[in-house]
Amino acid sequence: MSIPFFDRIKLMFAPESGDDATNKQYVDGVAATKANASHQHLIGDVTNLQTALDGKAASSHTHTASQITDFATAVTASGGAVESTWLYPNGGTAATPGNITTNQRFTLASPWPGYKVKCIVEVLSSGAWGMAGWCSWYNGGMYAVGVSATQSGDTIIVQSGNYGVCNAGNISGGSFTSSFAGPVPCRVYCEKGGSLP
Repeated sequence: MSIPFFDRIKLMFAPESGDDATNKQYVDGVAATKANASHQHLIGDVTNLQTALDGKAASSHTHTASQITDFATAVTASGGAVESTWLYPNGGTAATPGNITTNQRFTLASPWPGYKVKCIVEVLSSGAWGMAGWCSWYNGGMYAVGVSATQSGDTIIVQSGNYGVCNAGNISGGSFTSSFAGPVPCRVYCEKGGSLP
């Protein structure tokens, strides 16, 4: 008598006697050698895990602003406060700002060596602080009116024009409606930026 084809296949792959897949003892024995679908390991059970963890920062730690790339840019974009201060050229202070007049140049130490500094210079006229602006022209020679503040390395440079301190705002882009030569009190607002290249 011939054995049907599918029965022959079953016989070819059937476990030997006592290892029948339907045998609970066989199934339990195989399952006992396997890990549960949900299980845990100790740190020491995983090769190099402790070394990798030792190289990570603690879950609770802090950074200074200087350790965060573009911190000032991100804070400004989010509307937060940035680090800032005022400088007073010509020996001035907040209580007694020094004066600036035509064709003067002052150099001041940067409040943050190694960092970019945004500078906005202001002068005091008729009881109000404002920007003097800057304008220049050629008329048989070069003429300039205004006050500027710029950064060169770790130095803040304050320079007034060779023809005056302030021209009217519609000419210079400044805050004032009239022109004046000085002397007038001067100060520089400084805002800390990112690291200098």
